[in-house]
Amino acid sequence: MIFNMIILVGIVLLVTISTWSYFNIQYQKESAVANIVGEIDRFGNTIKLGTHYAMMLNARDDITSIINNISRQEEIKNIRIYNKEGQIKFSNISHEVDQITNIKADACYICHRLEPPLESISLAERTRIFDSGLGYRNLGIISPIYNEPSCSAASCHYHPDGKVVLGLLDVVVSLENTDKQILTYKHGLIVMAVVSFLGTSTIIGFFLMIFVNRPIKRLIAGTRLIGEGQYDSIVEIDREDEIGQLATAINEMGRQIGEKQQELNRQRDEYQSLFERVPCYITVQDRNLQVLKYNREITRNFEPKPGDYCYRAYNPY
Repeated sequence: MIFNMIILVGIVLLVTISTWSYFNIQYQKESAVANIVGEIDRFGNTIKLGTHYAMMLNARDDITSIINNISRQEEIKNIRIYNKEGQIKFSNISHEVDQITNIKADACYICHRLEPPLESISLAERTRIFDSGLGYRNLGIISPIYNEPSCSAASCHYHPDGKVVLGLLDVVVSLENTDKQILTYKHGLIVMAVVSFLGTSTIIGFFLMIFVNRPIKRLIAGTRLIGEGQYDSIVEIDREDEIGQLATAINEMGRQIGEKQQELNRQRDEYQSLFERVPCYITVQDRNLQVLKYNREITRNFEPKPGDYCYRAYNPY
């Protein structure tokens, strides 16, 4: 029983720790990605603010220089600025400039999946995570570049008032370090879960062996002694819990059985004495009149044998 209890407790503990570890890992992954998404979104707004003045002056070289300098950071893979038609006007990858992107694919599809294109979408919809093809993931966030009064009213290269979105900024960063951190955290959590499982199982098993298994063995030994007729045997368990109460009940049961047995023995001896000493013939016979038992008075006058028929037992000849 103790072994089954240990197995059952171990299974429950394993399922509990595994479930906790799974949801903890998922939470940490989602939390890490959410933090990065927020940082990259703010980073994109910073890029738009940093290039705003150069865009007002249509200083393409300055915009290109700003984008190239920012993209030197290790985790930044791509910074692109698209116009309304999906043409890449600026990019840290020089050969991409002036290329036309499929308006129904990649980052453009987020807005252009409907006609007319969406002018405002949530951060979650503007975020995409995709495989880099190099063993890690990339995260991309697009940020619409809206038409402002300073753009529509400018004398240099103004945009019509009715055009709400002029283009979009697409920032793609690597999640390689983040994925490594998540993997390290996952391995650490798995190790901690295994150690917790083994440690807790060992403690629970030790507790069950000391406080449950040993007392139960004493109770079993005590009941066996009572079954063998040692009614005065005592199960010594000095505890106030249910096992202690059970030991007290077994001891009391043994005492009462001993008293009843003594009374039965006394009555048996008394009846046997009366049976043997009574001054008359007494026999015990079965339904076939065969003698099963007889007293001393019979043996004095006859020569009966167990199993004799009564008419033979009483006939001395």
